[in-house]
Formats: sequence, structure tokens, C-alpha cells
Amino acid sequence: MATGGKSRLEPTTESIGRATFLELFFDLVYVFALTRISARAFEDLALEEGTVHGWSAVTGSAKTLLLLLALWAVWQGTAWTTSRYDPRHGWLQGIVITALVASMVMGVAIPRAFSTAGLMFAAAYVIAQVSRPLVLVIALGPHLFRRLKVRMTIIFAATGVLWIVGALLPTNPRVVLWTAALLTEYFAARFGWPVPGLGRSTISRWDIAGEHLADRYQQFFLVALGETILVDATGAGRPAVLTIEVRRSVAAAAR
Repeated sequence: MATGGKSRLEPTTESIGRATFLELFFDLVYVFALTRISARAFEDLALEEGTVHGWSAVTGSAKTLLLLLALWAVWQGTAWTTSRYDPRHGWLQGIVITALVASMVMGVAIPRAFSTAGLMFAAAYVIAQVSRPLVLVIALGPHLFRRLKVRMTIIFAATGVLWIVGALLPTNPRVVLWTAALLTEYFAARFGWPVPGLGRSTISRWDIAGEHLADRYQQFFLVALGETILVDATGAGRPAVLTIEVRRSVAAAAR
């Protein structure tokens, strides 16, 4: 892996160029996971035959939203990290690869995340979230920002327990524990990752290379747009194929 000419990782706010191929591949995998989310959301909103109210659709949509926010946390955390440090550095490429594999596993587990694949989803999420700050703790060495990554590692490890325990429980307590874990992570990020005895961070310590992050969002949007066009085109072509098959069947029966 490339190291960008540096053996030690250093944060930067300067331009670090366009997104790398590995980041693009990560976005492709993330869009795949999003298509699984959208398929699940469609199933949640579709009332089963004989259903007299839409309460099941509401609860199903809430669970799908929970999975979406977990996926978004993985992508956003990885995107911000590669916009804060050189994405061509070996340590950063390792972080992206870990997040890439974790997102793929999460995408596969999404349809059964609240049944048989809960542990698969939770384990992949925890690995992605804990490994990112843990790798940075090692890569940054004695740098001042290392203290922030230590606090992040502690918080993600603590909430990771909730994710794993929740995956071993039935659906309702699983939803409660996963929701508590996700809310803890989002609030911790909002308030500077506070840990008793280790303090908290200020917003000024989260400076990033804005151009690179903007490029990541643009890249993700284009990938998602391309996927949408592809799915729509495929769906539009199916009726025509079915019509041709029906015509052939009718013609064969008429002979």
C-alpha cells in the first residue's frame, strides 16, 4: 500500500486531491447496501393482505431507519477520516478496506437483521466503528489528536457491547439496545466524544480537507444516481420482455 511518502500519519486540512479508487469502490459497496435498505423499506410500507391498519408498516419502517442510520454512520465516519488524513497512506487504506468489507456484510445481513442475521450485522458494524479510531491511535503515535481517538475507541467499544448483546436477544429488546447504542454514538460525536477523566474535544479539532470531502459526497451521489438509473432501466425493460413471452405463448397456442 502507498504511504504517500510518509511513514507517520499526520492530519491535514490542505488539498489531498480527488477521491482514490479504493474510496470509489467503498462507495459502490455502500450503494449496494443502500439498495438492500430501500428494498426492505418497500417491504415495510407494503401492507400484507388482510391487514386492517398500518402499525406494522410504522414499526417496520422505524427498524429500517435504524439500520440506515447505522450504515450512514459507517460511511460518514470513514469519509470524514479520509478527508482528515491522507487517504493514500497505508493506515488509511486499511481503514477503508475494513469499512468496505463491513458494509458489504451489513448489506447482506440487512433483510434478516432483526431475525437470524442480527449478529452478523452487529459484528460487522462494531468492527468497522471500533477499528477506525483504534488504527488511528496506533498510526498517530504521540500526536495530540491521539487522545481524541482513544476516547472514540472507548465509546465505540462500550456501545459495541450493546450492539452485540442486542443481537443475541429477541426483536424488541434488540431494537431497544441498538437504538440506545446508536443514540449514544451520535450524541457523543455531537458533544466532542466526552469520556470521564479524558475530557472532550472542541469543534476546531475536527478541521478537514473540505474539497476532498465535497468530492466524496459528489462521488457518492453520482454512484447512487447511476444505480437508480440502472434499476429503473432494468425495471422498465421487464414488462416488454414479459409481453414478448406472452405473445409467443399465445401464438404457439393458436397454431
